[in-house]
Amino acid sequence: MPGCIHLHGRSPGQILDAVWERPDHELTLHVVHDTVLDLNQQQRTVIGLVYYLEYTGDQAAEHLGIPPGTVKSRAFYAIRALRKALEDRGVLEP
Repeated sequence: MPGCIHLHGRSPGQILDAVWERPDHELTLHVVHDTVLDLNQQQRTVIGLVYYLEYTGDQAAEHLGIPPGTVKSRAFYAIRALRKALEDRGVLEP
């Protein structure tokens, strides 16, 4: 894919905004969506609640019936897996 998105110092929301700014954003969003689907169910759920539905960590924890620390851990590992997968697919710059 032409032009990678720079990650350093960006929040997940800023990264998604950067995706929209790309001229090929529809293709990029498709790749991001497919990459999210490749996460395990627990990680997909946390990503969906926290980043797409904008739940706080505490709200997501209450909704899922798990401790807030577990939400943070799942989100951390999900974001790490997403970054690696998107780097491998040429969407993000390593």
